[in-house]
Amino acid sequence: MKKVKTVGKSTKEFITGVVHIRATFNNTFVNVTDVHGNTLCQTSVGACGFSGSRKSTPYAAGKAAEAAAKNAMERFGMKVVSVIIRGPGFGTEAAVKALQNCGLTVTSIADKTAIPHNGCSNLDKLIKPSSVKVISDNSSEKSDVVLEPLESGFALTLGNALRRVMLSSLKGSAVYGIKIEGVTHEFTSIQGVREDVTDIVLNMGMLRCKLNGASNKCLNLNAKGPCQVLAGMIETDDQCSIVNKDLLICTLGQNIELNMTIYVASGKGYLPVTKYKENELVKLMSEQDLIGFIPVNALYSPVNRVSYKVENSRVGQVTDKDKLILSIETDGTISPSQAVDFAARILQEQLQPFISSDVSYKKSQASSSSSAKDLGYDPVLLRKVDEMELSVRSHNCLKNENITYIGDLVQKTEGEMLRTANFGRKSLNEIKAVLVNFGLSLGMNVLNWPPKDIDELAKQHTDED
Repeated sequence: MKKVKTVGKSTKEFITGVVHIRATFNNTFVNVTDVHGNTLCQTSVGACGFSGSRKSTPYAAGKAAEAAAKNAMERFGMKVVSVIIRGPGFGTEAAVKALQNCGLTVTSIADKTAIPHNGCSNLDKLIKPSSVKVISDNSSEKSDVVLEPLESGFALTLGNALRRVMLSSLKGSAVYGIKIEGVTHEFTSIQGVREDVTDIVLNMGMLRCKLNGASNKCLNLNAKGPCQVLAGMIETDDQCSIVNKDLLICTLGQNIELNMTIYVASGKGYLPVTKYKENELVKLMSEQDLIGFIPVNALYSPVNRVSYKVENSRVGQVTDKDKLILSIETDGTISPSQAVDFAARILQEQLQPFISSDVSYKKSQASSSSSAKDLGYDPVLLRKVDEMELSVRSHNCLKNENITYIGDLVQKTEGEMLRTANFGRKSLNEIKAVLVNFGLSLGMNVLNWPPKDIDELAKQHTDED
């Protein structure tokens, strides 16, 4: 073991310091500095003389860290340190553990190992998907989303990850409880109503609704027989819309009245009636409010089914690349393309902390990406809606609403668009289809939009094109 003392014995104390651990596969260097980076002491040790590098390197690293810790504590009174790790060696964990065993309090550990270790970019010459196609059979609920080309094996990785996120983590709206006038619990029947209360509760669990700007809502249903009570008879407003309006709730006999309060909230996943008390909204209800409250199995997920398959894709003369085909069925509150978009964004946010801020390949991005960063926005958002080649009716509706840029358009929700004068479902579907081709959708949140000097930025983008 070799020790190098860079500072002589000092009466000055350094209670707080920084321990730099540089670990190679054969050697471990431990350097102790003050908070300003001035070296106080350092040690280094190699694995030579010990049996087996995978066993010897951690042992040697622990010895080096132990010597440095004792040196810093005895000579400088050091008690608290933060640790910075660099290098791919096997001894980093053993070194940190040795510091703690010596009595030092480790407040933070930062691994600043350069990625990749061998100086090569792991992104060089990786195939990137050139297109995302949405194939649908005139249905807003079922579509196939095709992504190609992908590196061999990537389709399986991405398909499985996207499928799991779409089924488990997308937010939606669901009925979590109801109240029926004159009914105290679900194990009863209502005179003049063909279905018993249990059947009504099951039917309400299948109600699909969409909340626009609200996290929860109380809806009312008032009906008088004889009639079939359908979901479309529920009273709604601009903040809530019913998707499956033809859903049968119950059947009323002659002169029978039904007055129901329906509790709707947004969430994710599935909350069965056995756990309804875990609902935060239920916890806020008083004992008086809970009288007559009947919980409903709440299925918040807007995605009903997702499956994927992998096929071969051709790039030039190479035929062993992957094509990913996602078959998606939603409940109608969102489109399949939106489901993929939301799932991809969730994965992106979850993976972001793993991306080092000093990765070398960030300096060598494609010119198109660089120009987009220079603009500060995705260049597509700076295009004018005139470039979307919409029908005359759709174009005039956007013009009347002063929607000039695609960035203005994507921030509008479907509900807001449908409230536009002379704007119908056909125009909405047309715009959604065009946005999908750009990788965009309605209801997006674009930070700091609109930018200052938007006309100048748009002109700059046009000139580059």
